[in-house]
Parts: sequence; structure tokens; C-alpha cells
Amino acid sequence: MLNLGGLEILVILVVALLVLGPDKLPNFMRTIGKAVGELRRVSTEFQRTIHTEVARTDAALSQTAHALEQEIPEPDQPSATAAEPATAEEPAPEKLAAATPAPRRSLPRAPKAATARGVRRTRVQGGNDSGSA
Repeated sequence: MLNLGGLEILVILVVALLVLGPDKLPNFMRTIGKAVGELRRVSTEFQRTIHTEVARTDAALSQTAHALEQEIPEPDQPSATAAEPATAEEPAPEKLAAATPAPRRSLPRAPKAATARGVRRTRVQGGNDSGSA
């Protein structure tokens, strides 16, 4: 987990013994152990919840895909709507043109504003900022 070797753990324990003292060190280690155990428990529960939800979603998607596969006819079989002749009248070209929206026109772009860096360079290169030539 932390990739600590034996020597590093020994140094940490010696420093903890010096800082906390022999009286408080066992209680401190017990508290640390409980906190690590609780963290592992919460982590395991979280992973279990995620795996359960993913499995539930996969099952729902599989059922939906299976239902859709059953609804879609095979390409060899003609569908019932393709065999029926079209009975609706086609609209006249004038009505069709009136119903079609006009194409959008793009507006000309405004020139790009100078950046702060560009303005600063202009002032330095321009020399006198007072406006007199």
C-alpha cells in the first residue's frame, strides 16, 4: 500500500515512541488500527455497491437489447407496412417550399480584441504614451 520497507517502519516506530512516549503509544496504535480497519470496511462496501450497480445495469441493458432484437424483423421477412401502398397525398412543391425554413446566414466576425500581453508590447514599442508625435 505505502511501499514501506522494514527499515522505514522501524524508523517511524522509533520516532513515534520518542514523540508519544511509552504510555500513549499503545493507545495511539490501537486508534490507528481501528481507523485503518474502518477505512478498509468502507472501501470494500463501496466497491461492492459499485459492482452490484454495474451488474444490475448490465442485466437491464441485456434485457433491453434482447427485447429490441425480438422486435426488429429479419431482413428476409418483409414488414407489414412495406407491403401496404402509400395512401397519403404528397404536398405540392409550392407548399413544400413554403414549409422549408430559409437557410441561416452567418454574420461577419468582429475583429479580435488585443490581449493584455499585446497591449503591453504596443506601449513599450510605441515609446511615448502621451499621444504627442
